Amino acid sequence: MLKAILFDLDGTLLDWRAIKVDWEAYQTDHLGKVYDYVNQHVYPLRERQRFFETTLSLIFDAWLDAKQSLLAPHLGQILVQSLEKEGVPRHLIDIETCLEAYDVQPIPGLMAFPDVLEELPVLKKTGLKMGIVTNAFQPMLLRDMELTTTGLIEFFDNPCRISAADVGYLKPHAKIFEAALHQLHARPEEVVFVGDSLRADVAGAKAVGMKAIWRKPEEGVSEFDSTTDRDGNLIVPDGTIVTLSELYPILDNLYDGWREGLNGGY
Repeated sequence: MLKAILFDLDGTLLDWRAIKVDWEAYQTDHLGKVYDYVNQHVYPLRERQRFFETTLSLIFDAWLDAKQSLLAPHLGQILVQSLEKEGVPRHLIDIETCLEAYDVQPIPGLMAFPDVLEELPVLKKTGLKMGIVTNAFQPMLLRDMELTTTGLIEFFDNPCRISAADVGYLKPHAKIFEAALHQLHARPEEVVFVGDSLRADVAGAKAVGMKAIWRKPEEGVSEFDSTTDRDGNLIVPDGTIVTLSELYPILDNLYDGWREGLNGGY
C-alpha cells in the first residue's frame, strides 16, 4: 500500500528558471555578513577579500569532490574551515551562529511551479504523508525559509524535510533515502519518489526499493543530468510526468486501490 510521496525540491517543486543571479556575487554578499559578525564579535580577522576567496574555493572543491564521493558539502562546516584558515580558534566558532550571520533569504522571483500549488492541496487531502529530499549544502532549516515564502511549508508539516547537508550524503546515495524512510516510518515499497533528475532522484530511489517518477523538465534532460546511473546502466523511471496532475493515473497503475481507505476513499 502507498503510504507516502517524497519530492525533490529544486526543479521539481521550486521553479528557478526565471532567476538570474551572479552566484559569486551572491555568496560574497552573504560571506561579508559572516566576516563582519566574526570580526566584530568573535575574533579579529585579516583580509576581507582573502576570506571570500578562501571560502569560495572551499565551496568549489567540496562540490567537486562530492560529484565522485557523494559526500554532501555543508555550508556551516565550510564556514568553520575558512575561519580556521584565517586564524580563528575552533572553540570560538559556532556553526549555527555563523549560519545565522550568513543571513539566507529567499531570492526575489523564486516561486513554486503553478501545478505544484494546484496539486499539493489535493494530495494533502488524500492523507498520504509527503516529504522533501534535496541535494542542498544548506541545512534544511535554511531551505525552509523558501518553502515558507513560496507557500509550500504547510504541505510538508511532518518531520521529513531532508537536506543532504544534514544527512552527510547526496542523492543518489542510499543513506539519504534511508534517512527519509526512517522519518516516514515506512518501507521502500510504500513510498514513491518524484524528482526531475534521472540519476540523482530516479536511480537513487529505485536502488533502495522505492518507486520513482521522473518529472521531465520542459527543456528535456538537464545538462547536469544523465540517462544512465553511476554504473552505466540505463535509468528507467516507473512513470514520467510533465505536471503533477499526471501523477494520479501512474499511482493507480503502481498501487492498485491506493485511493481506497484514504480519507474516506479519495
